[in-house]
Amino acid sequence: MWGQDNQLQIKYRLCWRDRKSCEYGYSAWMDDPKRAWEALLRAPTSWDRMYWLETRRILY
Repeated sequence: MWGQDNQLQIKYRLCWRDRKSCEYGYSAWMDDPKRAWEALLRAPTSWDRMYWLETRRILY
């Protein structure tokens, strides 16, 4: 059971994967959803690399 002091926070990070090599990476976790979406929309568009946002609910 969660205590009263615990807080559930939503974190976001930008992830990517290279289509040819299948290598992948990701950014640091972000608290601000607006900043996360801006990072995704500003990511360079290319057929060679896919980008997406990952979201996690983290209990602190």
